Amino acid sequence: MKSYTVNSSVLSVLEECTLFDKGSGLKPLPPTQFKETKIGNKFIYIPSGSERKTINYIHESLNKNLFSRIPINQSATAYSKGKSYLNFLEPHRNNYYFLRLDLKNFFHFINGDTIKNAISEHVSSSAIMDGCIQSNLDFIVKALTITLPKESKNKEFSEKTILPIGFKSSPIVSNIVFRKLDIIIEKFCSENNITYTRYADDMLFSSSTTRDENYRERTLVASLFEKKDKVPFLHSDKFIEKISFIVNIDGFKINRRKTVKSKKYLSLNGYIISGSDYPYLSGSIRVSNKKTKIISKMIHECNKSNDDILIYKSIFGSDPSKIKFQYKPKESFLIKYCRSQVLNKLVGYRSYLISILKFNTDYLCIDRGFIKKCEHLIRELEPLIESRIDK
Repeated sequence: MKSYTVNSSVLSVLEECTLFDKGSGLKPLPPTQFKETKIGNKFIYIPSGSERKTINYIHESLNKNLFSRIPINQSATAYSKGKSYLNFLEPHRNNYYFLRLDLKNFFHFINGDTIKNAISEHVSSSAIMDGCIQSNLDFIVKALTITLPKESKNKEFSEKTILPIGFKSSPIVSNIVFRKLDIIIEKFCSENNITYTRYADDMLFSSSTTRDENYRERTLVASLFEKKDKVPFLHSDKFIEKISFIVNIDGFKINRRKTVKSKKYLSLNGYIISGSDYPYLSGSIRVSNKKTKIISKMIHECNKSNDDILIYKSIFGSDPSKIKFQYKPKESFLIKYCRSQVLNKLVGYRSYLISILKFNTDYLCIDRGFIKKCEHLIRELEPLIESRIDK
């Protein structure tokens, strides 16, 4: 790929931007231009303030003209076009031992220097425009990162420069930054007959017992009589320490509290892998009952009542009349609003189930019993969707 330079459309937008100076270039984003919120245990940062639209435009331009053209490693399955969480799980279904490692504060351990090292060969080091001392590379690093104020509630990173969760380019940049480490980890795992994939901060590894201590294939007869209680290399402290050492090359850390070790079965975020230890038996993937129970509840509520306001209250757990709209809504508006929200949920569930069936068409990996369940749920969802579209 040729060295990228900031395009003319971005430069023209910057002419009216208070964060840009023609002599020194783009300034660091001040705290007044982003909002800090917390979802679960993660801090999220959203562009706000007078330059919100300009910030978003710069990120959209970088995604389209630069980051989408930089390769990422095949093991990275999050934020990658055409890939889903199932691509993260599927490569492991024919293994027996599983290990899940979590990268601590994945995005926020990525700083300006790490980004610069990752994209330097793709971006020009020349000035962004005549008379400006800022290089294209420095401009991009400034655009991608924020420095948290001292009073930030994100105490571990207060006064530090981070790649913020919530900015439009952060997901794809995280994959580009981690590419070098993905390659090193993948090579190490390949040498030891271990399968590796990564979904953002989730790292998943798996291996088979049909290999001896030197990772040579055992005969089928030998594997049948092998004791399964022997601790495999994958579950050893030595393996975890090696992965910790590799990720720490760029300053990342493993969150040991979230480490998951299992054999034969692995449950992750509502998905269950049923592994296999024999070459003639294929493993499978299914969605947990807890995850599909939400869909079944939605169908039950819709069949029980035609009142979308009541369905909304039951499904969303809130009263739509208490939502702060710009103007006080009439009952007719609330009915239409609730119907649209219920319809969106129904359509979303149907699309989700269809995506699982389509994935199975390509990989033949979904549990047969769950396929039938999927098809049944889709058949129940479709008339409920049609009845709301017609209104």
